[in-house]
Amino acid sequence: MIQTTITSVKIYRSGADIIRRGQTELLEGENLLKIGGLTRSADTDTARLFFPEGVRLLDLRFNFDAAAEEDKPSDAIQAKLDAIRKKIEIKQKQADLWEENGTFSGRSQQPIEEIEAYIQKLPERLEELYLEITGLEKEQKALEKELSEAARTESLPVIEAVVAAPAAGPCAFEVHAFEHQAGWKSVYEIHTDAKGPMNLRMRAQLYQNTDEDWENVSVSLLTGRPSGGSLPTLPAIYLNIREEQAANSMFMGGAMRMASAEMAMPQMAMAKAAPMSDTIKLSRVETEEATVSSEETMDAYLLPAAKTIPSGSSGTMADLQQFELPCEYRLASVPKLDRSAYLIATIQTKDIPSVVRGTASIYLSGIYTGTTSLQPDLTEESADITLDQDESIRLSRIEKSKKTSSALLKGTKSTDYVYEITATNTKDAPVTLNIQDQIPVSQDKTITVELLSSDKAELEAETGFLTWKLSLAPREAKTITFSYRVSWPKDKKLSLSSQKVTSSSGSSSASGRFCPTCGAKVAPGLKFCSECGSPMTRNI
Repeated sequence: MIQTTITSVKIYRSGADIIRRGQTELLEGENLLKIGGLTRSADTDTARLFFPEGVRLLDLRFNFDAAAEEDKPSDAIQAKLDAIRKKIEIKQKQADLWEENGTFSGRSQQPIEEIEAYIQKLPERLEELYLEITGLEKEQKALEKELSEAARTESLPVIEAVVAAPAAGPCAFEVHAFEHQAGWKSVYEIHTDAKGPMNLRMRAQLYQNTDEDWENVSVSLLTGRPSGGSLPTLPAIYLNIREEQAANSMFMGGAMRMASAEMAMPQMAMAKAAPMSDTIKLSRVETEEATVSSEETMDAYLLPAAKTIPSGSSGTMADLQQFELPCEYRLASVPKLDRSAYLIATIQTKDIPSVVRGTASIYLSGIYTGTTSLQPDLTEESADITLDQDESIRLSRIEKSKKTSSALLKGTKSTDYVYEITATNTKDAPVTLNIQDQIPVSQDKTITVELLSSDKAELEAETGFLTWKLSLAPREAKTITFSYRVSWPKDKKLSLSSQKVTSSSGSSSASGRFCPTCGAKVAPGLKFCSECGSPMTRNI
């Protein structure tokens, strides 16, 4: 059988195109070649042979039962292994006899001279025997490994090809086949000092589970998946008139989850940097970046050096590209939900490379601060990335007062709310902090919401969001206050919801139900939020 070795691989997001190379001697005319190397997980339907010009393929088939053939290499290895095991057994018996005879049990009449000679010879002879046994055991282990590999190889499919050669002579050839048990995924790192551009590093995590180690192979990474696919078909859309339904009295309020970038705050795991005792300045060692090219439907990354990727590995890493992304930094907080301030980086969506999708590790001035998801929304002009929680900014938020009164003549009831937010800068440097809060939004003409005071906040009328841009000197604390009034018919009760109701049909524009307290999505039929335990409706 002609064995082949892997020389290069083209790895897709899922799957890989494997290129194997072999060498054989061809006779003039027809030749039956038995070619090995394909794995059990290889797709034999994609196997292709490449020979020099002039060589013609007359027949091609696959043998999946090569292990049943006679004169297998594993049979010869097994015979050698049996012989080695027999030798070890004999040597061990010899050593046991030498030790047993060294006791001279039952031989009391043995001449003293012979006993002394035997005792002197015993250590040397035992050492020789044990050295021989050790050497044989090493041969045994090597043969067992060789036998295992031969058995694995013999269990693999064999290509049986009939080729016609114009002349006799040595011939190099290649076998190409698609392998399902391999792939790669993007891994990202964000490096920034919160002052200049953000450095986004794109890396690849490679894996393969083919039961064959890829040793010193050329690797190309392709960004696509060889799935083919089909063009989707648009269904027809039909319009009908339906009877209007009475809308529920809802307004956006409570401690709902705000649909803002600051709300997508990842959980950060702070890592403490250990001080270095040396005065030598060290820098991170990285592999050379890949060479990038554009294919017909995807990008390709050619890794600069040959790689070894063992079977079963999932942690082989390769550096692909680096991007410098202009961005703006700000401190932001939503004290209604979280008493922490966060460092946010804003990037223009057009500046984010189209290949970037996945999870990124964040390094702020070289310190690991956690991970974030990179899933840019192309419909938005910018994207926010939360870099870290700033522990030097302290916030508090309290409800100063809540007063309800009734206007008998007008038949209305109203409640005045007053809230106070205090921000403290414990740094030795000035900071600018964006603070966001909210007032409820009425979706019923009988309900009115009036902003009484806002401390110069910017109001987004559609959502009720209030935003302050607060400048804090070193060690300074500032307090902002806002108040609003909600009025409604006194014979009605108010309900809080984070869903928006359309005016035409009374149906919600958001799919599903959301908790009026924490904003979490709640399954239909549940009376209490599974996240915070609050009732799904509450009265004021």
